[in-house]
Amino acid sequence: MRNDNLRWAVPVEHKVLELSGLTIRQIKPERMTVISGPFRAITKATGIDRAFGWPEVLDGDTYMLRLRRDRVLVVDGPDLADGWNAELGLAISDMTGGYAVFEIEGAEALAFLRRGASVDVRTPSPSVNRLFHGLAAMIYTWRDQSRFRIHVASHMQEAFWTLARNLAGAASEHATT
Repeated sequence: MRNDNLRWAVPVEHKVLELSGLTIRQIKPERMTVISGPFRAITKATGIDRAFGWPEVLDGDTYMLRLRRDRVLVVDGPDLADGWNAELGLAISDMTGGYAVFEIEGAEALAFLRRGASVDVRTPSPSVNRLFHGLAAMIYTWRDQSRFRIHVASHMQEAFWTLARNLAGAASEHATT
């Protein structure tokens, strides 16, 4: 069997890209859990009473993102048992290793996101799900209007990182010409 390991970049953790007005860094939440089921049952199981959508500003260490009407992603929430919770009617899946998370901040952060996703702070959405240059992503505002987080599937983190470097580099080159 031939060795194809040199065809792909080895995933590197703790990525950081710093440009004028834009910083992108990989972060690692302790726990990420996807929960599907009735929203009231989800709030009962997690103790979190609200799920955030776009462009609501999140400011907390534990929070819930709305993916669709009956599905959320809980970030750094309680440690819940995987599987079916018959009592509450919930499907619970630990997705800690399933998503790579990047923080995007700076004066150019929103412009960076707009180059690859349909994000308009004047057009709210109950869901954080978006496509970013064709990659399924969860995009939300984090702590203030110039700081965002984006979750992509872990197996797509190198594709996202390469895309981010190329987009940021192109923007940097364009700004200097």
